[in-house]
Amino acid sequence: MVQSLPALPFDCIYNILKELQHIHKSSLFNWLFLNRLWCEQTVPFVWKNPLLISHKCSFKNRVSFIRTLLLFFDHVELSKLKELNIDLKHIIQENQRPLFNYVEYFEEIPFLSGCIRSWLFEYFNLDEKNQSGIPAGFFEHKIQPIESLIKHMILRRSKRLKTICPIQNEIYVEIFDKEFFDFNLFRLKNTLQTFKMTIYPKTSNNILILSKSIIDKNIHHLENFIIDFYEKQDFSLSIPLLGNIIKNQTRVKSLELTGQLYNKHLEYIPIFLSLNSHQNNLILLKFFNIKFTNISLNILMKCVTLKELLISGCDGISLENIKLFSNALFKLNDLSIFNQSNLSFNITTSIIKFLGNPLKCLLLDQLTNDISKSLLYYASNLSTLFLYDDDLLYDISLIFDFLKSSRLENLHIIHQNYNYSINYNIIKSLSKSLPSTLKLFEFYFYYLSSENFKDLFDLCNTPLLKSLILICFNSTFYTNYNLEAIVNYIKFKNNNLKYLEICSPKFRDWEIDELYLLEILWKIGVEVQIKDL
Repeated sequence: MVQSLPALPFDCIYNILKELQHIHKSSLFNWLFLNRLWCEQTVPFVWKNPLLISHKCSFKNRVSFIRTLLLFFDHVELSKLKELNIDLKHIIQENQRPLFNYVEYFEEIPFLSGCIRSWLFEYFNLDEKNQSGIPAGFFEHKIQPIESLIKHMILRRSKRLKTICPIQNEIYVEIFDKEFFDFNLFRLKNTLQTFKMTIYPKTSNNILILSKSIIDKNIHHLENFIIDFYEKQDFSLSIPLLGNIIKNQTRVKSLELTGQLYNKHLEYIPIFLSLNSHQNNLILLKFFNIKFTNISLNILMKCVTLKELLISGCDGISLENIKLFSNALFKLNDLSIFNQSNLSFNITTSIIKFLGNPLKCLLLDQLTNDISKSLLYYASNLSTLFLYDDDLLYDISLIFDFLKSSRLENLHIIHQNYNYSINYNIIKSLSKSLPSTLKLFEFYFYYLSSENFKDLFDLCNTPLLKSLILICFNSTFYTNYNLEAIVNYIKFKNNNLKYLEICSPKFRDWEIDELYLLEILWKIGVEVQIKDL
């Protein structure tokens, strides 16, 4: 007689699933079908942040996801859906109610518009691949109202929601239901962590109501703020209210602020002043399209716990403000600087000079002689480097001295220059310059010949490399990845490589010898991922 295995205690199952969600999230779905006990324990992990990146899901899964969410609509939400000429009566009758109240496990509001678009194609029996007969704007005027209704339902039913996101958009302007919002704000006050809001011109008055609700309901535990000022309008009344909301929180850890560079009405001083209250808590700051003309960065220099800083597309940053970084009380781990070539001086060079020593991760979209020297002299502890540059391969030699002396473990080079005339000697030099400490190398390119690939692998000294990502942007012609060079590299120079990611046209026919080499890679333990172009 075969004895059944003893049932694991709930806490053991919980801890197993808790680990799996971080290291192998896709495997969680398998446990849903083991038995009812495992299913009940797994559902909260699967649905806490469903379809985080919905555009990577299949059409069938996107449709199924929205269809499931619509089953949780109440009569008010269903009636508003009817106003859009969408009647769910037959769907609700034909489908049985879900086994679980999936929505109550939501911690984040998922990305919805792509899924809704796919569902609309199915609902109206349209072909997603052939949109020639569909009137312009047909979907746009339905997607946003449906998205608002789904968010309304999630806010109403979720018990674990961590992000508060007002129900609004720039096309579908509905009346802000303060009573409904107040009730659910109070109900979720112990789980909410993030305030996320895009402020549209037509809905900017909602900030006044929202601010009053947060104060009335004694919401003081919001840790993260993501604020986006949409379009060039006068938001002068909204900014002090937002500053007040931030100031009244007990422990703000992050702020992501997106502004409008050429909007004379946008003055961010109240928001920056509110950070005075959180200088011992702030970990992350991200600024997009902010005009710093009247703002002193001195407040930021006192944020002793700051670990991550991003500056992108900003203007009005004075040399005096940059020099303040020399007195910064924080030790930065991650620094990202993008789209800053419009300034009269190079802020990247100075910031690396003042903050480079403790840096572990750096993201840049510009590479100059001065930047390379700053890296060489002041960023000796860097372990991860991302380089984004349309002209990168013509300037890449500037980074070689730093690469040779560095202890980088992760190197990402994203090159998008559509030019065939790549200097072969540069590829050889790049290969020779790769640090021996490298564990991950990601290289995006437009075209490399078979000889280029051979040079990359024959000349490099990277015995610790575990992950290799080689992605070609060009889908118009065949890219020869020279798999034989990769196989020989693994066999004779580095048997630590366990992950290889390449790309190919979706319907390309692989040659017999290529399939043979891919099989060799799989047999020697390399996980090969082939992405569609």
